[in-house]
Amino acid sequence: MNKYLKFFALVLVLGFNTAFGQFHNWTNCFNNKYDLKFDRKGPITSCSDTANLNTTYKGSNQAVYWSDGYVGPNRVINYSGYYQVAIFDDSSWCADTSDWIYVQVNELKNTVYTEYGYTETKVCDGTAVKLFCYSRSGSGYRWNTGDTTNSITVTKTGKYFVTQTTKSKCNDTSNKISVTVITLKTPKIKALSDTTLCFGDTAKLECYDWEGKLYWSPYYTTAAKTEITTDGEYFAVTQDSLSGCYAYSNRINVRFKKPIAAQLCMVTVDSATGKNKLVWKNQGEPATKYIIYREGNIAFSYNDIGEVKNNNSLMEFLDTNSIPKARPYSYYIAAIDSCGNVAEESKYYAHTTLHLTASLGVNGENNLNWSDYLGIYPLSTYSIYRSNKNGAFTLLAKVSANVKSYSDLNPPSGGNRYYIGIDATNYCNAGSSSTETINSNMVAFGILNTNDIDITSLTVYPNPSSDVITIQGLGNKDYTVAIIQSTGTVVKKAVVSSNNPVLSVRGLTQGLYFLQFENGKTKPVTVVNP
Repeated sequence: MNKYLKFFALVLVLGFNTAFGQFHNWTNCFNNKYDLKFDRKGPITSCSDTANLNTTYKGSNQAVYWSDGYVGPNRVINYSGYYQVAIFDDSSWCADTSDWIYVQVNELKNTVYTEYGYTETKVCDGTAVKLFCYSRSGSGYRWNTGDTTNSITVTKTGKYFVTQTTKSKCNDTSNKISVTVITLKTPKIKALSDTTLCFGDTAKLECYDWEGKLYWSPYYTTAAKTEITTDGEYFAVTQDSLSGCYAYSNRINVRFKKPIAAQLCMVTVDSATGKNKLVWKNQGEPATKYIIYREGNIAFSYNDIGEVKNNNSLMEFLDTNSIPKARPYSYYIAAIDSCGNVAEESKYYAHTTLHLTASLGVNGENNLNWSDYLGIYPLSTYSIYRSNKNGAFTLLAKVSANVKSYSDLNPPSGGNRYYIGIDATNYCNAGSSSTETINSNMVAFGILNTNDIDITSLTVYPNPSSDVITIQGLGNKDYTVAIIQSTGTVVKKAVVSSNNPVLSVRGLTQGLYFLQFENGKTKPVTVVNP
């Protein structure tokens, strides 16, 4: 068996440590014949990842065996540790061994990488890439950017690497990652028309000075010019087909003026004129004027009865043709914008007036009944006001909004007047209008003067009628009476008295009318087709 095979057989049987232990015991059999030793004294510290370690000995053609199994006189050390070499003589089974030497190499082996690789990466302008460093030490990171964490976020073109210091004060530098930021040409857009338009018009935009693929957002059309019909913020996006990177243009806001549904604050009976007064607030949307609509004889059929120009922040309209004592009225308003458009949904915000009626009880009590006020939700209370002998009105009582009647069981003598009120300071902003209360029409008990007529004592028959009606209960004087449509239009006037109580309604269209006397009191009458 040759000497190499014998040595390896011994190493396999005894193991390297045991074998070298045996060699060490047998060195005297050569009397250091080979003078085997390392060319450097230990311990050896290398700041690189490897260290060169060579042996010297006497003689030639000798095989040198390392403690870790390597064979050869010279080698490159990759791992830190203790090393020893031996020369084995197969004739005498003796060996000459060197001393042990400790070699320290740099074992940090830090590596910089991204999720895209270890050499280079490309990112789009406006985005970032995260760089990571792997190191066995797990600490002491020094990026060439000055950062000291194990990862950094990069947004600029450049080369990036990490340096670490070992316990032996050696510096270890990682591989270098090359980052390239791709910047595309920024597209530009411009408006070819106004960007604030009337509802139903079209805005036109154009993209220019761009490259790559073009997309409009949010429409995602690809033409250089596009037409817009809805509100929004519009911009163009271009894409580089090679890198996949995007560039974004400037942004243009397009707005189409839509009429806003105007809403009433209240409809009240004006104390000075006894007519219905409408109050509303400017909704903030520019309007040229407001159109006033009132319900006619057919339910939910509204007629235009007037307009108010938009010249202040709080609007009011007095319906001079209204007869609050006769019936409740329903109104809505519509704002006309500068385009001439009106919001159709305004009619869904109609208000119906608070209408009060009264009757005398069998025991002398004054019975009040009223209809709901519609248009304000929720209502909490109704307030009942009373005036005695034409004096000032004072609060008589408050009732819940679900109550629609009240009896004044012990009214003072001398005649009394009543009306129902709703506190409206929360609906039209207190202090912004002289009107802060929604008032019903007024009713009176026992208050007459020489010009008054007691409507409750009058009887109209036949009612309904298609020919003539008779008014029973008139006094011995002449009374001028007007026949008024429910819209407030006077269609006929006549003089009646107890001697001439007949009034013709021939030729009038079918519908509800009111007989209005000189003092403003009215009596309803219905005309039917013959």
